Amino acid sequence: TDDMLIVRGVNVFPSQVEAALCRVKDLTPNFIIDVWKKDGMDEIEITCERAPESDPGEVEHIRNETKKRLKDSLGVNIEVNIAEPDTVPRSEGKAVRIKRHKEPHNAKV
Repeated sequence: TDDMLIVRGVNVFPSQVEAALCRVKDLTPNFIIDVWKKDGMDEIEITCERAPESDPGEVEHIRNETKKRLKDSLGVNIEVNIAEPDTVPRSEGKAVRIKRHKEPHNAKV
């Protein structure tokens, strides 16, 4: 089953995040959703990985395109980090997509 998150009143599934990210040509399918609680509700930040063939000078454009795709798909604004190729952790077997934190993770909250 998919781990549903409720972000500012909106149901967010990792599979929806993955589908939105796959529509950004300059990203790999590797991503992590960092989750923490703020005022009793889930807050999230997504770190996705720039494709090796993408232009490193276009990171801000890639971030903006990714944020737009996520907003269009999920109906909520989500902070996005673009990591360098091959830097998002991989796991054998089922992909680990969600990391839960007690404190905010690299976020402006």
